[in-house]
Amino acid sequence: MGEPVLHDQKIGPYAIVRLIAETQFSKVYEVVDSRGRHLCLKRLRTEKGVTVDSEAALSFRREAILLSQAKHPHVVSVIEVGDDQGWPFICLELVKGEPLSKILENESLHTLELLKIAIQICDGLSFLHERGLI
Repeated sequence: MGEPVLHDQKIGPYAIVRLIAETQFSKVYEVVDSRGRHLCLKRLRTEKGVTVDSEAALSFRREAILLSQAKHPHVVSVIEVGDDQGWPFICLELVKGEPLSKILENESLHTLELLKIAIQICDGLSFLHERGLI
């Protein structure tokens, strides 16, 4: 799935298992905490000329704090909002399973199943939109 990362690398108290995804401004990792839980960690990219006190870093921190206050069954839960050597990160529950794109490729899904998935997505997105998170 993501490129393998050395297991001895850490972000804060979290050991990196692998890189899951990259965006223009952040990287998303699968990590393990001290209790052995596999989690998801999003961290601002440090190599894009972004500084710790830049607008991008401040925006990332605001997003993380707002998301940590959002509790909804169709939105991932925030485990921790933190900093590692001044760089912000947000640690989230890791949702296991197939990516939505892969699920939608399954031609044997019934329309009712697809509707249930779409309703859950819309419900979560509506919740986040009402709070100004998207």
